[in-house]
Amino acid sequence: YITTDELYQAMKGYGMGDESTIKEVLDEVDTNN
Repeated sequence: YITTDELYQAMKGYGMGDESTIKEVLDEVDTNN
C-alpha cells in the first residue's frame, strides 16, 4: 500500500504530468476508496 504523498513524489520523479495533473489524478484515486 502506498500513500498519496509517495505516489505524488513518484509521479513527479518520473515526469508524469505537472503538479495540477498529478493532484487531479490523486483526487480521483482518493474518491475511489
